[in-house]
Amino acid sequence: MTMRNVYHQNGNNIRIKLTDILKERGYTQMRLAQETGIRPNAISQLTAGFRKQIHLEHIEKIMKHFDITDFNEILEILPEENE
Repeated sequence: MTMRNVYHQNGNNIRIKLTDILKERGYTQMRLAQETGIRPNAISQLTAGFRKQIHLEHIEKIMKHFDITDFNEILEILPEENE
């Protein structure tokens, strides 16, 4: 799978919808970093799908900042591809 924002963890493909959330709310990555205290590099990696692990602390901070209460608004588990 070559889709951006997709993480491969424990056999699952997980997409973080952070890029969509930032666009919808008129935020830049830098603004989110400044307002949440998350390192700009970490936010950049989350939006690009380059992190090997997803830190739940980051997801929690982002969810609280944007008043998101449902994980489905920020995370999506994708079906496995047949190899």
